[in-house]
Amino acid sequence: MRKINSLTVFCRAAAAAALLAVSLASCMHDSFLEGAAQELVLVASSEAQVKAPIKGETFPQDRSLRLSARISGGEVWFTAVPFAYDAQASAWRGQPAKFWPMTGTLDFLSVSAGSYDTAVAWNADPVSGAVLTVTDNSAVQEDILFASRQGAALPGNVPLLYSHALALLQMSVSADVAYSAATNTGITVSSIELLPAWWGGRVVATAASNAVTYAWSDLSSRKERSVLEGASFGVPASATAVGTAVMLPPQAAPGFTVNYTQHNGYDASGGEVNLPLSFTHIPTEGYLLSGQRWTWGIHFGLDYITVNGSIEPWHEVSQEVTMAVFSTVGNAITPKTADGDWQQ
Repeated sequence: MRKINSLTVFCRAAAAAALLAVSLASCMHDSFLEGAAQELVLVASSEAQVKAPIKGETFPQDRSLRLSARISGGEVWFTAVPFAYDAQASAWRGQPAKFWPMTGTLDFLSVSAGSYDTAVAWNADPVSGAVLTVTDNSAVQEDILFASRQGAALPGNVPLLYSHALALLQMSVSADVAYSAATNTGITVSSIELLPAWWGGRVVATAASNAVTYAWSDLSSRKERSVLEGASFGVPASATAVGTAVMLPPQAAPGFTVNYTQHNGYDASGGEVNLPLSFTHIPTEGYLLSGQRWTWGIHFGLDYITVNGSIEPWHEVSQEVTMAVFSTVGNAITPKTADGDWQQ
């Protein structure tokens, strides 16, 4: 199991108003070697994606991205440039467009953090790392992703693997006897409430050898949150995820309170025999870390309840968001201006 998403390099040629896909070899021969500007764009991979709360087979088109680049061992190429999805190109393009250098390689740092994108404070060397303060992630969950890559060059693929700065927490339930509405037997769960947990803080993201490490501090916004409410959930025999998975800064695994009903069939007059109950679990060990998925497994026995915590990497399938290029064929260019722009 490993983390998801990367950026890879492809090549596309701009001919008149149409964008025509061409092979890397053709692109390199027809344009790059002739000195045409190579626009850097981001392209979603076709690999299946497993990443809560983002789901689907490609990187979502409404997912925001920002990218910084530096010529390897040299000057900053551009900093914190937003990339927006271009439906015609089927790619995210820089706003404004950004281009590969004519020689040498680039180092990259990228962030995708939803509404927090503009709050990221990039280091003076923007590909070395950045700092972000998450004020409160409890009500509106924002998935915070960073990716780093060093020595990227054309031609070829340039993977940028994104990793999570937050941890994922979810609940799972099972029972010795599966709930049956027909016989009014088994267990239904009506609500699960997380005990006070940290939902915000300051994270320092540091790029290190094509990966990113995270250091959290100043945790804030400690509060409770319901992860299951509304209609009661009939507990099956096999372990089944229940409620809403939530994202938290690294911290000691929070406890929770479960409200449930034990269904004991019918009385002599045909009335349901139900016993409303609740229990609270306060863990004595266990710690959530960035990029981990923590699952509280609750099992309802005939006369007992067990709670077990399990930890695994957040992702089950690796995949890519790819870094690509567009070719501006036949246009003469002059040297780069500030922030990696090229003058036509």
